[in-house]
Amino acid sequence: MAARNSPQNAYLLQRGSMWYIRWPVPPSLRNLEIFNGKALHIKTLKTTDLYEARYLRDLFLAKYSGDVTAALANLRRQTFLEAYREATEARREVEARLPYLSDEEALDALDGLESAFNAEARNDRGDHIRADAYLAALHGKEIIREQYALTLKDAAWDFIKAHDGKIPHSTISRVKKGSESLINFIGRDGVKLKDITNRQVTRWIDSIGSLRDNTRAGYLAALHKMWYWHWLEERVEGVSPFKGNKMTRKGDESSYQNFTVEEVAGLVYLASPAMKEMMRYALITGCRLSELVNLTPANFTTGEVFAVQIFEGKTKAATRTIPLPKEIWEAFKQCVDSGMFSASSVDTWSHRFGTLKEKVTGERSKVKTFHSFRHMTSTAYERAFPRDENSTSVLIGHKSKRGDTMTYGLYSEGLSLQQYQEFVEGMIASPYMQQFLSLFNE
Repeated sequence: MAARNSPQNAYLLQRGSMWYIRWPVPPSLRNLEIFNGKALHIKTLKTTDLYEARYLRDLFLAKYSGDVTAALANLRRQTFLEAYREATEARREVEARLPYLSDEEALDALDGLESAFNAEARNDRGDHIRADAYLAALHGKEIIREQYALTLKDAAWDFIKAHDGKIPHSTISRVKKGSESLINFIGRDGVKLKDITNRQVTRWIDSIGSLRDNTRAGYLAALHKMWYWHWLEERVEGVSPFKGNKMTRKGDESSYQNFTVEEVAGLVYLASPAMKEMMRYALITGCRLSELVNLTPANFTTGEVFAVQIFEGKTKAATRTIPLPKEIWEAFKQCVDSGMFSASSVDTWSHRFGTLKEKVTGERSKVKTFHSFRHMTSTAYERAFPRDENSTSVLIGHKSKRGDTMTYGLYSEGLSLQQYQEFVEGMIASPYMQQFLSLFNE
């Protein structure tokens, strides 16, 4: 193992047995909420394992190092655009007056314009960005303006920073992953947003055909939303290249596969105590990994029944209430109260489960993931209540055929919380689910 002061351990700090990240925050990022104006960021990585600490550090640095580059590019572009707009407006005002001025007055007006927006003087002072803006605005140097055009990479970064915490995290994630994939396909890191064509996007979406249909469609929808926002902000013109694309569908919406009994037994045997509980309650509730990680004591309610409320999820239908038997509810709440699930991020949990799964199955399968537990819960509901999809889909957080939604109290179609609890208890007691849950008690 490398020494603590090894370059491999850069930005890592050990206090007792726990590892922390210690990172000097660039000035361009200090206004972000996570840094709260601080010049030095010190935060626990919540692990005592050095190798996992390095992995978490690398994830952090990859994210925020990219943000530094994007922030500087964004500042450069914004400075140019503001100066360009100011000079352009002044030029238009002078041009509108010229027909009514004498030759001498016109020359004076043009000289005044040149003096007010003197590109040469700006260059002499080292203010090259505003100098470029003045040349582009007053002398039609479009080739200069082209240098400051919005790139796809910057467009994604701007959108994410402006909307983070305001729109579903799934949209943020799709904009990030979709833009990175498209940039990689085009092969030019600096590709301009305005230069992307519908043909390029269609060829790209076909090139990633190994991904699920819903994933690819999600990328298109999120990138169109990003493009439209920039259009509203007058940063791009024309028609969105992300709308109206023909995508060849594979019909793989159910491509996730359930784990076998033998595989679950292996996962339970090798899992850490926290991972074991995470898997247990994924099966019982059908919750997504992100929903489990983000649970707080406030999600646990009592009243007519003991229940877990999902306030926000991947889709509108994901907002739901899941009634649970009292003893399960209490044990589940104890896990959440202790911080067992929230101690690590969704990415960290996903990475840990991927490593665990590979040890058990010997492969990195894309069709058997943590999300497979959710499929197994759906399977249990279907086998226990084959004619009640409309009701059980609400508990899973899927949109039902009649568009049902769940609220605390009475549900649509007259079903009460107690009636929904009967579905949950029946699913848990079903032979299909019991063959898996019994493994957690051995």
